[in-house]
Amino acid sequence: CSSDLFERSAPDRFLVLFQMLQQMIRVAGPNPDKSTAVALGKLISQLATLRGMSVSIAGMLEEGLQPNNESAIVKDLGTRYEQDIPVVARQLFPTEPELFAADTYAAMIARSTMNAPRFSIQGGTREILRGIIARGLGLR
Repeated sequence: CSSDLFERSAPDRFLVLFQMLQQMIRVAGPNPDKSTAVALGKLISQLATLRGMSVSIAGMLEEGLQPNNESAIVKDLGTRYEQDIPVVARQLFPTEPELFAADTYAAMIARSTMNAPRFSIQGGTREILRGIIARGLGLR
């Protein structure tokens, strides 16, 4: 069903923690050290790639195609991306997570860490998605 494909590849598969990424960039400041710049650059490049893939899938759906593999790949990669953001955030800028903190960053760390596990079950578990991909590639 095309609505399932759109749901798997839609921007909410990788933009849920966009504000967290923005906060990480804010905390890094205008002159981050090299390792911080590399880590943030990697997250930003992954975001750009996921966005491009999602836009491409939307175009395929508009053309009446059924991009099963493509949408499963975006969902799988998007899930990993969303789960990586709080891990990278805690590594770069160690902060005690506190849900109701006055500091926006500390509150975001707490919420993103608590929510990260659910990303892997929204729109299909990673195992199901990888089965779809394997079947589409003729490996199953």
